Amino acid sequence: MKTKKILIILLTTLIFIATILTTKIIYIYPLYGYRIFEDWNYIYSYLNCTNEFYLFIPKYYNCIDLTLNKEFVYPKIWLTISKTLGKYFLDLIYLFIIIYVFAVLKFLKERLWLYFAFILSPTSILVVQRGNNELVIFSLIFLFGIMINSIKFRKLSFIPLLLTIKLKLFPIFLIIIYFFKKLILKNFYQPLIIIVICLFSINEFFIVNKIYNKSNVTLAYSADTIFAIINYYFKISYLNIRLISFLALLLLITLSFSKKKTFINNDKLNNKIFFLIGALILVPSFFLSNTYDYKFIFIIFCIPHILRINKIRNTFITLILICIWIEFLIFYSRNYSNIFNIINNNSLNLNYYSYLFILFTITKNISYWIINYYLIVISKNILVIEIYKKK
Repeated sequence: MKTKKILIILLTTLIFIATILTTKIIYIYPLYGYRIFEDWNYIYSYLNCTNEFYLFIPKYYNCIDLTLNKEFVYPKIWLTISKTLGKYFLDLIYLFIIIYVFAVLKFLKERLWLYFAFILSPTSILVVQRGNNELVIFSLIFLFGIMINSIKFRKLSFIPLLLTIKLKLFPIFLIIIYFFKKLILKNFYQPLIIIVICLFSINEFFIVNKIYNKSNVTLAYSADTIFAIINYYFKISYLNIRLISFLALLLLITLSFSKKKTFINNDKLNNKIFFLIGALILVPSFFLSNTYDYKFIFIIFCIPHILRINKIRNTFITLILICIWIEFLIFYSRNYSNIFNIINNNSLNLNYYSYLFILFTITKNISYWIINYYLIVISKNILVIEIYKKK
């Protein structure tokens, strides 16, 4: 695709997104809150509230409510960055939105229908509307993927990865990529450096993990959701949902090794590495945390490789489309259901919309499960082949 056409599509997309966020169209989307860049403004506002500097704090933030007996829900490095950049920090989010849109276009430029279906989906609009710092993580990991695929810049690829891990610890699983046969000999020192430095971040990670806002049922990207729904009906008070999710992950990994070499093709190394980047973000996030739908934007790294696996290509893309668009059905069925009133009153007289809400929620979560299983199997195949194949 020519540069001029790419720029036109990029500009058109940004206009579409701006139109959605600044007009009444935004109220059609299932966002469960419509303040623009609320997550991004939270970082800046928290810093300025603690420093008693109120000039640039959005009106909807009350410093007493924001800071009184409430710990900052991200690693402290975010406050350091905000303090260093000052008021320019607020404008920085626009750069990461542009990088995000450009990256999605880069991976889907040969299938524009899928590009627009993805970039304008509720999942995509959600991460932009909230100005969530996942946009920063996405941009840095995108840079990491470009650098590690470049012979010229490969040795420096640990720099964006290290910064990403300091901002959010979960990308630490990307260290596995350095164990590729073609990368391990010259770059083995890099994961060791990253591991040593990240040991100093683990304590803060566990603190943040206890206090950050966790997803529940709606807008959730978590294996816990299906178990929470099941537990609601059976009411097992001692059920450790997080442990069950972790055991489920181990089981799926074990099952992936029981399969022979399926879903294999001769795709180029570049696509395989980007696939692993996406999978190593999504799978641990799904089974080991309670995060939100916007985490699913990392699936974009996996799509180019998936499109070259004829055996599952159509199924996988269909599952992705279900996951990123079904929130409309969940949102509107939830609005007309009586399920939450019934939960509070311990009654079982669900109306028609409540059953639809449950059905759509389960459908979405099962789709996430299937996608993650595919990610595990394909990642296993790629890693086994690349690590153990003969020179």
